[in-house]
Amino acid sequence: SASLDWVTHSIRQEHKMPPSDAVRVEEILNHFALRPAGPAAVAQGVTVSTETLPCPWKPSASLLIVSFRGAAEKDSQIQAMFDANPSNVSRYRLLGFASVSGMPDGAMPTHLPAKALTLVAIEIEPNNAATEFGSIQWNINGLDAPAVQVSRRSDTEPSDDARFASLLCTYGQWLSGDQAGLIDEVIVAALAREVAADNLPPERFDLLNLIDQSLNLQ
Repeated sequence: SASLDWVTHSIRQEHKMPPSDAVRVEEILNHFALRPAGPAAVAQGVTVSTETLPCPWKPSASLLIVSFRGAAEKDSQIQAMFDANPSNVSRYRLLGFASVSGMPDGAMPTHLPAKALTLVAIEIEPNNAATEFGSIQWNINGLDAPAVQVSRRSDTEPSDDARFASLLCTYGQWLSGDQAGLIDEVIVAALAREVAADNLPPERFDLLNLIDQSLNLQ
């Protein structure tokens, strides 16, 4: 989670926006312990949880948040993929993780320490009004685990954690200049207002203050 520390230092100490190469969306997302509230599966003590909500920067798309929580007493080797339904999904992309240092061909890590939590986010562009997007296929320690179905229900309100994850993904991409034609300070500010609440944990409240400081640098 070093990226958020770099961003914070640049904004609060240097009073300038961070260089784009210091911004890692996946590290900003993983700075916080978030729990998706949608479909989940458990195998060998490892839990995979998901939640799908509207994509803030692209109304036609959905944002899928996936968490991997390690077993209580042992490390695990885990591999997972989003198996998109080709009839219902026109395109999708994993946010962050590109050109990860030390990983051949951008491969993602497979080692999941005991009790560790790892979050990933995927932007999904459906065909027309499709709501059944596919599934998360995964295995643990070489053995297949129960698939987790991925869909979006318009009648279900996103959880507070999913909303906060959505804000983090949007803020990180805005800082890095990714999706510059779609994400601007107006969208970031609106999302920050949506998640603001009197009972926010201190680190989330501090993140909202950091966003406000970032916007004032523009």
